[in-house]
Amino acid sequence: MSLSMKFPGAYFQGKDALEEFAEHTMCYGRSFLFVGSKSALRVSKEKLAHSFSGTDAQIQFELTSGVPCASEIQRVTKLAADSGAQVLCAIGGGGVMDIVRSAAMDLGRAMVMIPTAAASDAPCTFVSVLYSENGQEIVGDRIFHKCPDLVYVDTTIVAQAPVRLLVSGMGDALATWYEMESCAGSGHEMSNTAVALCRICRELILENGMLARLAAENHIVIPALERVIEANCFLSGIGGVNTGCSGAHGFGDYLSSLPGGHDYMHGERVMVGLVIQLILEGYQEQEIRRVIRFGRKVGLPVSVAELFEEPIEELAHRIGQDTYNDHFVCHMNCDHSAQAIEGAVRMAVALAKEMEQEELHLER
Repeated sequence: MSLSMKFPGAYFQGKDALEEFAEHTMCYGRSFLFVGSKSALRVSKEKLAHSFSGTDAQIQFELTSGVPCASEIQRVTKLAADSGAQVLCAIGGGGVMDIVRSAAMDLGRAMVMIPTAAASDAPCTFVSVLYSENGQEIVGDRIFHKCPDLVYVDTTIVAQAPVRLLVSGMGDALATWYEMESCAGSGHEMSNTAVALCRICRELILENGMLARLAAENHIVIPALERVIEANCFLSGIGGVNTGCSGAHGFGDYLSSLPGGHDYMHGERVMVGLVIQLILEGYQEQEIRRVIRFGRKVGLPVSVAELFEEPIEELAHRIGQDTYNDHFVCHMNCDHSAQAIEGAVRMAVALAKEMEQEELHLER
């Protein structure tokens, strides 16, 4: 048995952490290119510039669309090469990180990820997802040999982000444990360390998620929010990188290809996929209900009926036909035939509706 684990070179998280950014990053070089969306640069640029005051570092800020398509990756790569930047830094969400990850790896430069929201585990991964030029369709991915050199999280900035982003990250992170169990059951080799990280990730989300959501709504940094940020940005990424993805991501990624699918965030779609996965794999009803109940309380969708208006029978049939051979769905150690998936999709809708009615009855 051989084991391989990938981690970012370092992870740093804290209140107003960007005020100390230069102190933690000048070991990577003296010239920095910061690439971010308009909103990401607005909340970070002043802190970053101030952190470099009194140093001999050269810093440059560049606006990006955030769509990791071929033309934008080529543009940022050329800009970084022409500027001579030694350190490429992504500020914002997963799309910006995928652009900078590709550019840094192609140029052999140090890369730093600065998430401005805890919306997914994108900061820690070694994979860049590639989109069509209009940003509406996933067209492929690039797998690199290493994770970022540094992931740097300012929790004060994350607490200011729309709460929906944090909640979406919880959906992505919660799936980490269950997808690990799928991959282990289908024979994937993984370390005890990776399994333990997945377990801790699940525990932090379930134990702190609701309080963290309330804190984020009020833009307050408290320990519960910091734990969820750690789970969303670090543990979920490292757990998934070192164990694998399964049905939750397979179904969730597929839902993005349906009309209206891109109106929902990655973690929202993954949460819907997770419930389908749990039903297919025969989890105890108590556990499935716990996941659905948690999703409802923090504001995550839990069935396709909450995402699409198409008749459920037709939608379930299409999902079954289109995903039974998906490369992630095939990691499930159970019957994942088209018929089985169709039934699980319909069962997820039925159970979610039943639980909703039960909750309404209790409220009366």
